[in-house]
Amino acid sequence: MITRHASAGRANGSTGRHSACRQHRAGAIHYASVLLLTQLWCWQGLVPKLVYPEGGELALLQAAGLFPGWERTALTLLGFAEIGIGLMTAACHRKTWMWRGQAVLVLLLACAALGGYPEWIKAPFSPVTLSAAMIGLGIIAAVSEWRAAHPLGRSAFL
Repeated sequence: MITRHASAGRANGSTGRHSACRQHRAGAIHYASVLLLTQLWCWQGLVPKLVYPEGGELALLQAAGLFPGWERTALTLLGFAEIGIGLMTAACHRKTWMWRGQAVLVLLLACAALGGYPEWIKAPFSPVTLSAAMIGLGIIAAVSEWRAAHPLGRSAFL
């Protein structure tokens, strides 16, 4: 008995086995992207904000002037929020809103960082490079999730 997926695969010039292989590869790419994004969010929340705030994050927040006198408390809350986003990335990785929301949030954080301390754009690992990498990983995670769920590519992405 030929299933709809198998016959559609043959019509495309591929067999069901190749389609399953592509599906597994897309799933592996998706989970690797999710793992990296989870790690990035948790690291950025934990290390520069909670463990070593004097490494530059505190000065950045002070330069922004958003929380006069409350910078350390705000930085602590932001660190826990970023760790929460990292954990939420792992928990909600199949939701399209997660990737769209992360892209917007990463852009806002980068703009806030550069607005408070514009000299950081010259740094080797500036908010621009980190943001581009995180948005790129989010796009890869979203596309690979869609590819794994739609191996025949019949419906529009996102």
